[in-house]
Amino acid sequence: MKLNHLSASVAVALLTHSVIAAAQEESPKESKPTDFEQIIVTANFKEQSLQETGMAIDAISADRLAKENITSAAELAALVPALTITNSGGISSQVYMRGVGNKSNNNYLDPAIILTYDGVALAKGSATAIGGFFDLARVEVLKGPQGTLYGKNATGGVLNLVPVKPKLEETSGFVSGLLGNYGASNISGAINLPVTKNSAIRIAANKISRDGINKDGTNDDDRTTVRLQYLHEFSDEWSLRIAGDMTDIGGVGFNTQPMGAYDPDFNYIPSGLDVTEGPASDASNAYRNTVLSAPGFGFLNAIDGDELYTDATLKGLNAELIYRGEDFTMTFIPAWRKSEQDSRFVGPGFNYGWWQNTAEQRSAELRFAGMIGDDIDYIAGVYYFDEDLIGNNTFNQEFVLPLQDYTSSGTSKAVFGELTFHINEEMRLIGGARFTKDDKELTGEMNNFITFCGGLPPALITPPASFAQGCHIEGNLPHYPTLDTPEQATQWLIDNGWASNVIPIPPGYLIPLDNGIGQVLHAINQTDTSYSDSEPTFKISYEWDVSADSMLYLTYSTGYRSGGLQPATNDPYEAEYIKAYTLGANNTLLDGSLQLNVETFYWDYTDQQISYFNVNAQNVLENTTTNVGASTNKGIDIDALWRATENTTITAKVQYLKATYDDLKFTTSPPRHNINCPMEVVGALDDGTPVMEFECSGSQSIYSPEWSYQLGIEHVVPFNTMNLILALDTRWQNDQVSGFNNLAHENIAAYSTTNLNVTLEDSEGNWNVGIFAHNLEDKHRLTSTQSPLLGVAMGQYGLDMTYGIRATVNF
Repeated sequence: MKLNHLSASVAVALLTHSVIAAAQEESPKESKPTDFEQIIVTANFKEQSLQETGMAIDAISADRLAKENITSAAELAALVPALTITNSGGISSQVYMRGVGNKSNNNYLDPAIILTYDGVALAKGSATAIGGFFDLARVEVLKGPQGTLYGKNATGGVLNLVPVKPKLEETSGFVSGLLGNYGASNISGAINLPVTKNSAIRIAANKISRDGINKDGTNDDDRTTVRLQYLHEFSDEWSLRIAGDMTDIGGVGFNTQPMGAYDPDFNYIPSGLDVTEGPASDASNAYRNTVLSAPGFGFLNAIDGDELYTDATLKGLNAELIYRGEDFTMTFIPAWRKSEQDSRFVGPGFNYGWWQNTAEQRSAELRFAGMIGDDIDYIAGVYYFDEDLIGNNTFNQEFVLPLQDYTSSGTSKAVFGELTFHINEEMRLIGGARFTKDDKELTGEMNNFITFCGGLPPALITPPASFAQGCHIEGNLPHYPTLDTPEQATQWLIDNGWASNVIPIPPGYLIPLDNGIGQVLHAINQTDTSYSDSEPTFKISYEWDVSADSMLYLTYSTGYRSGGLQPATNDPYEAEYIKAYTLGANNTLLDGSLQLNVETFYWDYTDQQISYFNVNAQNVLENTTTNVGASTNKGIDIDALWRATENTTITAKVQYLKATYDDLKFTTSPPRHNINCPMEVVGALDDGTPVMEFECSGSQSIYSPEWSYQLGIEHVVPFNTMNLILALDTRWQNDQVSGFNNLAHENIAAYSTTNLNVTLEDSEGNWNVGIFAHNLEDKHRLTSTQSPLLGVAMGQYGLDMTYGIRATVNF
């Protein structure tokens, strides 16, 4: 363990000792108006108060979600400093927790942070698009590997969405509405109805819409979600709950916009565009027309905003069968989910990306929980999961047209268990293990149409000689439209007079341009392969109730994310691993008016999976996923909640995070060598192009700001039968990076965001109405970037100030 981490651990231990000592000096007292209502969580598959849970967890109540206008997984980052969720096109997102995650939209790459909805783990990055952020009991954010109870791929953490469940013999519900700037509206509601004395249904629905925040109409929001649940209590022992949900996503969707470009020496030249232009505005298109793109070395075409759209559906069915016996409880959760996406967006930095994907998963989990004797609690279970994916994806780079067409399937089987040994009334030792077996198959084909200025390498003509060749002149080289089959691409070249001769050069074709200025290589890479892996993961934890108000916990846990397969190559990538050490303390102080939770963590992250243009085992340059990284992520997390008076509550969160790549090397070749790290030539491709190795060890892990702060105050002014609630909160985080390449445009500068909420509510909780203004700084902040090769550096920007009114009626 390194010295600075040891120092952090000592600091936490000293702080823990001091607050525990303070707690021991206090005598138990009856509850007072300044005491907190405890949030109940089920992160360990059993009901516990947050203060009794010996793990790194943020629990966000339904009330807090509503007041902060949280309507999607991506917005959770505003409340959880450890979390970053970004989207650069389509419905798939990249999720990071304290530097652990995956920066890729690829649907065949498993996420490192698992989103669990109503007890069901969702397998792919598109899961974050689920419209489930209404009528929730709470959201639990579990930080660090959850390799025993939650499974193999939760190397960085779990986002656990817990919907409100039907209630027997009760007619109740709510209707809520919001209107804001950018034409924003959010209408949601739920109704709980008894069917019989022993059964009930709950129906909930939500409609969200918002105009695009950019001048070209991009980055809008259009989502509709419906959820239906039925609960039947057969007896005191048996109950069955069946649930179904569907989310429909439309509109234009997420898109990145031009930030700048790099010259041949990779000097960054900002575009000078306003951050609200979007990718298809007149100004953005005028800028695109000044940027050369390889390997044709012509200027990029304009983007037609009418071609951008999102059309996606996510739906699922799940059940929860529970038997409550005298000595144990059995829980069985079968589930089915399906997502379908047809989305065209600007993200690659060249032209359109086009996702046409269908993913379907089936899963079943059987758990038993109970006690062995008087001193041992147990949880044991088995898990089965299988999925099928069909993908037809295009990434149009104008002079390069990659067409992916693949089918993928996989299964995952696991057995798991966790034992809690009660050493005495105050101390517990917890041990858990999970063994997982993964099998994957992938069949697919990558057809790549590449237009070269001049001849194929090494005869390729590059700037400045390409100008003499005339490759930059409009009409001299073909710019591909966005197509989805190789037959369409070949026919387009023929029909538009670019070529008349197709020469087989197995496994592809050479298509000389009739004007003699360039040539097209139709390269074909076929994949028909399988992958298997099996790994154990472990957890051991010690919990000590030092007093009635303070608990200390020490945990070692491991996690792994399965390796897998990818189109365009038969080379699999291997699993990645994480080992996590956690020391924490949950404390309730000052006669119950202060909750102070402290955690220090040390994560050892190895064999990290990263997608980039690398030289594969066949000595070919292509965009694939490989294991290149190892990092150390360590820090301290402090979470305080203080009821200063009966009517005033102060919250504070502080996270210090030092996340650094200990071993990060990239191997690539021109023109894909835009990596700002020390380099040496280590070989050559078959055509003589140099192979370069870039040494990026020591650089900061992506999405890992060193310091993050959140501070809030809420004051209640009671009068008559109503309460006026005034709330102000602000968060700040310092510089971070959004990419692996150490390029200038990947830096996200430090920023703050301040929110104001004013709410008038009936003291009985029957209704409330409020106004809000979020991001009082009124700035669009950079949230994510994409690195160009020889094209445009692209970025995604968030909302500036939003304001509006909201109201809720409960019945």
